[in-house]
Amino acid sequence: VPSMDEENLSYSDYVQHPGHANDPANIALATTVHAALVRSLGLTDRGVKRARFVVIKNVTIPGILIEGGFMSGTPDARLIATPEYRQRIAQCILDGVNRYKEALTNQAQKPSAVVAATDPTSVPNLDRAVGAQTGMESSVAQAQDALQSSGSGN
Repeated sequence: VPSMDEENLSYSDYVQHPGHANDPANIALATTVHAALVRSLGLTDRGVKRARFVVIKNVTIPGILIEGGFMSGTPDARLIATPEYRQRIAQCILDGVNRYKEALTNQAQKPSAVVAATDPTSVPNLDRAVGAQTGMESSVAQAQDALQSSGSGN
């Protein structure tokens, strides 16, 4: 697959390099690291980009290139200048790599959110709604009823 600059394909877009064999793994790794950076640092989500950078085109293991921000004339520059922020970036990269590794080894991942407390009565009863066709007003009323009934037991 050529890089993101698909309008201007060149001969080099068709030349096979060792790094191309890992394209699916490269994207999977990039996705986990990208998610960790955006989620933890609150960065603007500019997405995962593809390009044939010289520094990674010949790697024989999954590889990505990370842009940690813009160094000139932006708020990023002030953040990047601090050791604390650079450490946070490094931690996000580690977290993303670990999630990628967990996915490869089928290890159980920690949930990213806790849905219910230990009290089983706090879980809304969805049995009534399964398979039912409800309108917006009915759905809102059901949600309000569930919230009121769970709030009255506290």
